[in-house]
Amino acid sequence: LVQGLRQMVDLANGPVPEAVRVWHGAHEAVRSAWSHHSERLATAAKAEAEGTAPPDAWLSEVRYRELARVSLAEQASAATKLRNALQELDRLERTRAELWEEYAVGYRGAFQASGLEGDHYSDQGLPVHPTLALPPLAPASDQATTTSGLPDMSSAGGA
Repeated sequence: LVQGLRQMVDLANGPVPEAVRVWHGAHEAVRSAWSHHSERLATAAKAEAEGTAPPDAWLSEVRYRELARVSLAEQASAATKLRNALQELDRLERTRAELWEEYAVGYRGAFQASGLEGDHYSDQGLPVHPTLALPPLAPASDQATTTSGLPDMSSAGGA
């Protein structure tokens, strides 16, 4: 149990927070790319209204889409790592509850074997440690974020 808890602490301090940080960084890059692309579109609309040649906004759109795909992939990765950590926490909690129950059974047996009786001693008096109530996890396929819904577009590197 102690070894499992150490593994959980390692997991909580390692891949999950790092994956969320990477996802956050990718999301910030998408926000910045969208802001830049939005400015390009506004400039193009203004130029069109003035009758001048609008700037090309295609490359900024391609860059935005590339970054959006990366952000979605990082989101899916972070969600998977978090799901795995929650499953491990659930497994550890079940193991802890089983060990507590074994301890309680042994305690009751030792008490009954001792022959002690009275108001202060009762084989029903051993507190049962409550289990951690975790919500059931949805199947991974329900939670996965994919990029399959995005249209294909040339990359900015190939432009």
